[in-house]
Amino acid sequence: MTDTATSIAEERAAMQRAEKRQMRRRRSAILPLLLDLVEQTAQAAGKRPFYVQVGAHDGVLGDPLCDRTIAHRWSGLLLEPSAIYYDQLCALYPDRPDMIIRNLGVSAKKEKLTLFRVDEAHRAAYPFSIAGCASLNRKLLLDHMMRHSAEADAHICTETVQLDPLRTVLRREKITRIDMLIVDVEGHEIEVFDSFDLSKAAPRLIWYEHKHLARQANRALMSRFLDEGYKPARVGQDTAVLHPSLATEGVVTTLVELGATLAKP
Repeated sequence: MTDTATSIAEERAAMQRAEKRQMRRRRSAILPLLLDLVEQTAQAAGKRPFYVQVGAHDGVLGDPLCDRTIAHRWSGLLLEPSAIYYDQLCALYPDRPDMIIRNLGVSAKKEKLTLFRVDEAHRAAYPFSIAGCASLNRKLLLDHMMRHSAEADAHICTETVQLDPLRTVLRREKITRIDMLIVDVEGHEIEVFDSFDLSKAAPRLIWYEHKHLARQANRALMSRFLDEGYKPARVGQDTAVLHPSLATEGVVTTLVELGATLAKP
C-alpha cells in the first residue's frame, strides 16, 4: 500500500471512530430524556414516579435511577436475588418506607436456581463493573471474566437464589402502578417477560439489555410488545419500550434523531 493510500485509510478509520463516538454520545442522551418525560408525566398527575427493577444489584453500579431515587424524586420496588448485593442495596436506602427491597429474582415460575458471580476474594483482579455481570448462565459470566484473567474459571462462586413470577410479586406487594420497569438479568430476560401480563402491569417505560438474547428470541419479544401497542426502540445494547401514551410522534421522532432504531412490525 502506498503512503497516500495508507494516509487515506487512516483518515477514513479516524472518521469512522469519530462517528461511533458521536453516536454513543447521542444515544447516551436517550435514557435521561425518557426518565425526565416519565417523571414529568407522573408529577403532572400529582404522583411521584414509581419503578420496578428486576436485578437491582447494589443500587449504584450502572443504575440509571440511583441519583433520582436518593433525591426522593422516585420510589420503587427493587428485586435482587444475591444476598450480598441485597444487603448493599438495603444499606443504600435506610429508613425509606417508599422503597420496597426484596431478596428475590424473577422467572416464569417459582423456583430456586444457581446464580454465578465473581468471588469477592478475587474481585480486585477485574474491572469494578464485573460484579454487575452476575448471571444464571455461567458461560455468560465466564466470557466476561476471561477477558481479564486466564484464571477466571476458578474465580466464580455460586449462590442458590429464589425466583418468583413478577405477577406474583406485584400482587403480593400490592403494586398497581408502574411508571418504569428495568430488567437487568444477564440473559434471563425472556423468562422475566414471560412471568407477567404486560397489558395488566402496563408500565409506561421498559428498559432492558437485549445483547444476550438470541436473534429469534429477541424478534419474538419485539412482536409481543408491538402486539400490545408498545413502541420498542433499540438504543445500542439496550431496548427502550414505550407505552402508547408515551410514544407520541414528537418523542419517537426525537429518539430516532438521537440514534435509536425503531422495531418494525
